Amino acid sequence: MCNVPTSSILLSVEILKSQWVIIGGIGGIALVVLLVVLLLVFKRGRGSKGAVIKLTGEGTVEAWPRESYAPVTERIRKLGKKCRSVLFASVDPAALPVAMPAAVAGILGKAGKKCLLVDLDLENDSVAKTFHIASARMGLPGRVVETRFENVSLWPAHNFIQLHQMNVREIVEKAQEQFDIILLNAPGLLSSPDRRQIMSSAACAFICSKGQADTSALSELIDESDCRIIGHLQTP
Repeated sequence: MCNVPTSSILLSVEILKSQWVIIGGIGGIALVVLLVVLLLVFKRGRGSKGAVIKLTGEGTVEAWPRESYAPVTERIRKLGKKCRSVLFASVDPAALPVAMPAAVAGILGKAGKKCLLVDLDLENDSVAKTFHIASARMGLPGRVVETRFENVSLWPAHNFIQLHQMNVREIVEKAQEQFDIILLNAPGLLSSPDRRQIMSSAACAFICSKGQADTSALSELIDESDCRIIGHLQTP
């Protein structure tokens, strides 16, 4: 029987320990690198890679038939509960005509979805004027207003002005108890001092532009929030 010196055994054990420490260290570094790569892939996948949707129609956007917005409403329907609050945003205010979110709300409402359209165009109060209800409702701040469209209600921009607060997130959270889908109209979002709160209030977003105008700054800002870009809407 061969007797192995105790010192040799201890040396072998120490060598094995050292090797395992090195292997463990390399494995740990590899895991961190993998997690970073996966995080970058995930951010790109959920962020500015939203497909470009070219919307077309005869005449002005306001005159387009509802069929022109089918790609938009289809995308919202497919995402279902993952996309109950949808932001329509643009860099240039003119790139997001009020007819766009209004038409989308009307189509979804006709399909049986209870919709709330939140207007964040504080300068023009555009959605309320489009529905011809601004002057009649100015004395009722902080109220949801019914519109002539089936299943479509409105939170007019003048509510924010009269209440002297931009409590967008609170409004969206409470609205989800009563409505199936909440649409937020935010033309010229980059210039809004409340842009970060507005972005974080929505689950999904469409970025709107005229043609191939540069919207990278807006895309990057939305990517930093929890809001997912689901499409880039281009109009002529």
